[in-house]
Amino acid sequence: MMRAGSLALAVFLLIGCSATDPGVDGLTRADRSQNPVDAGVSVPGDAAVKTGDAAVKADAAVSVTGFTGAGAFVSNVPATSAAQHHKSKGVGVVPSKSAACLNCHGINGNAPYFLFGGTVYSDVAGTQPAADAEVRVRGGDGSGFLAHSDVDGNFWYAPQMGDKLIFAALTAVRGVSSKVTPMDGAISGADCNGCHSGGGTGAVHYP
Repeated sequence: MMRAGSLALAVFLLIGCSATDPGVDGLTRADRSQNPVDAGVSVPGDAAVKTGDAAVKADAAVSVTGFTGAGAFVSNVPATSAAQHHKSKGVGVVPSKSAACLNCHGINGNAPYFLFGGTVYSDVAGTQPAADAEVRVRGGDGSGFLAHSDVDGNFWYAPQMGDKLIFAALTAVRGVSSKVTPMDGAISGADCNGCHSGGGTGAVHYP
């Protein structure tokens, strides 16, 4: 004969197990949606967007690039081009692959500081500037920094308070098609045109 305590336990288990099981996938989605670092956050700016993402777990099936953790492509051509900025300030340098941006915009330069900068083209020879391309650099700590190219293909990231790029970093470019063109290997510096001047390394380009 079943005791009253055992009967109550059986009823409890029957009721508890009759509810729909949310499953592990449901719990994982909820956890991630509440964590802006895991999900990736974007804060609109004038010419650039900062995004953050948690370190991605090593997985042979996942290829980590400069856009890992970033959201979808969003058009955002800078309202004022780098060339217009230079002209209005009386700067004689014409921004292009021939000008290493951080010579002036680096930590020891006499111009506004950029975290990174360069010029992107739609061909490896650097003859066709690519406007409104997204260039993203993902630091060694998983923090991502995104800039859009202007009408002449020039891009730059003016850091916000607390921004710090940790090397070695990954970088990649994409356009409206969302096809990502990653740079092979990690980078140890962020003066893109300093290396990609159209010589042996070719210009920064996509696809």
